[in-house]
Amino acid sequence: MANHHKATIVCPAGPFADSLISYNIDVIRTDYSDYASTIEAVLKAHATYPIDLVHAHPFSSRKFGLALADRLDTPFILTFHGKYTDDLAHYIGKAAAVLTVSPGIRDFLLSENVGAPEKFHVVPNVPDTELFQPVFNKPKSPDDKLQVALVSRLDNDKAFILDVFVDAVEYASTHYSGKVAWVVVGDGSQANEFHSRLEAIRGDNTVEFQGWLEGKALRDAYQSSAFVFAPGRCALETMSCGVPAIAVGSKSYCGLVDPGTWQRGVYSNFGGVGNQHKGYKPEMVHRDMDKLLASESYRAGLGAFGVQIIQQFFDAQQVHEQLLGIYRLAIVSHSLDRGLCSTTISDVANGLVTSEIKKADMMPENNIEQLEKALLRAGKENAGKVTRDLIIVQNRLYTQLESLTWLQRRLAITGQLPPLRGWATSPDVLLRLHAHIMATQPNVIVEFGSGASTLVIADALRQNGTGKLVSIEHSDYYGAQTFATLEAEQLQGWVDLRIGDLAAWEGDHLNPQDAEKPSRWYPLSLLEGVESVDLLWVDGPPGATCLYSRYPALPALANKLSPNAEVWMDDTIRQEEKDVCERWAADYGFKLEYFPLEKGLGRLTQPTASSAPVAFPQNVDEPHPERALGLDFSLPDDRD
Repeated sequence: MANHHKATIVCPAGPFADSLISYNIDVIRTDYSDYASTIEAVLKAHATYPIDLVHAHPFSSRKFGLALADRLDTPFILTFHGKYTDDLAHYIGKAAAVLTVSPGIRDFLLSENVGAPEKFHVVPNVPDTELFQPVFNKPKSPDDKLQVALVSRLDNDKAFILDVFVDAVEYASTHYSGKVAWVVVGDGSQANEFHSRLEAIRGDNTVEFQGWLEGKALRDAYQSSAFVFAPGRCALETMSCGVPAIAVGSKSYCGLVDPGTWQRGVYSNFGGVGNQHKGYKPEMVHRDMDKLLASESYRAGLGAFGVQIIQQFFDAQQVHEQLLGIYRLAIVSHSLDRGLCSTTISDVANGLVTSEIKKADMMPENNIEQLEKALLRAGKENAGKVTRDLIIVQNRLYTQLESLTWLQRRLAITGQLPPLRGWATSPDVLLRLHAHIMATQPNVIVEFGSGASTLVIADALRQNGTGKLVSIEHSDYYGAQTFATLEAEQLQGWVDLRIGDLAAWEGDHLNPQDAEKPSRWYPLSLLEGVESVDLLWVDGPPGATCLYSRYPALPALANKLSPNAEVWMDDTIRQEEKDVCERWAADYGFKLEYFPLEKGLGRLTQPTASSAPVAFPQNVDEPHPERALGLDFSLPDDRD
């Protein structure tokens, strides 16, 4: 309509029809029980504005659409949103194109041998990104409860979605009692029964039914939620608002949209393909809720991740142009089949979509001047942004060179340090680590993942004249490199280097039980004889081992720590490492703080620790505001 096209919508009376009318769209209300009168109403509209194409959905809409397209002699297009065939094989020859909202639905239809695979096109649902925008700084609830929403129709065909939400509410009543404010956005034939079910199991949590919401009210419901249970389009709107989504459709539980599931969500229209309860267990939603309720930073990270998914795969402008292009081709193809002359075909095509060239030719001179000014302004802004980014990178490199210089001045080694880029710990972290060890003089240090940090720790111990480092490594290759470096500096006496292949981890873990990669960690036999650990330095095993690969470090050593022990985690610019630190702090009562270094550093200390604050070299704690812009280099996953 923004491009001067016209649409007439035939649909049942209700909120959807009312919302269309509010946008000045012509609506013909029908329950499809009287085709004759409805067709007459469409023919009346056709007399005023000739209809070029009929686009329908399955079942009653499809039956009516086929009859109408036949009566008007126009092309017919059909869209499938879910896992059903609607006898497509019997009439696919009459369809100019068959659209599906996801690749999974397309593949399902083709597996049913409906024929004509060349007619299938994936045209996804898209959210209104002008309306559904992220708000990352959310005000906290005055009662400290987290609002969690369900956005869905409450009808029989959504029974599976409602069952999953019931599982979530029941689980929260015992595991997160008094901490959740449930909000149900939607209405339907099952609303009263669903309300009774939730009231019976909610426990000390609250449940509020808000009914149908649209526009800004719906956006506000998304934005005020910590996370949202939603199918299909509603999941897309949730992610567009920067809010984590637990995607559950009428056919399957897609689950929390995260780095491990997002591609399955895109493929299945976020739950539109599957076998409902056959592929679902309540433990799935329990696990997803545990992840989301355990960490505010994790929720924020997933929210930003969801926005990226929308930008990459569900850009409204691109999808709308794709759909208009299919319309245009269908109309022109239909005209050619009917033997219409080229002038008629050109009129039909140009009546549907005005070319960008023609738009430019018709543009008034003052609009062209405005466009030139806008392009000039955008060019200046882009140049300024590039300059700012270069300054940020320059400052960041300077910071690391400065830290490296200070570190080299502190070290008593005769040779050079190993390269401190890529997987290695950054100079700013190593400088802080060396200064801390020399100031606190720990007796026992344990590190997971050997390398440059092993050399730096051993040098600090030798300068202190006391202490021992137990270095745990899984790679014979890297272990041999580390040992050779220690020997060259005659530091091997300060380090007990232990090497063993990663093995199955049998204890609790943040890695889901059904994850693609099972939980693995260092053999516990490598920790024999380790007691009274004063400092635990965690920089392994590699992130590619499994999800949350570093989590077992503290569970394995919790009863081997000294009263004033500290735990340091490298690479906390990565969300997994932050999640591990926050889980450790919650489970073991540590105080957690983060330092905004190049790759991030998490420090956990005992609340009752008697040690005084550590004094670091002056440059270590200097602020580096450019890091707040999120331009840190990403870390490879195949080493750590």
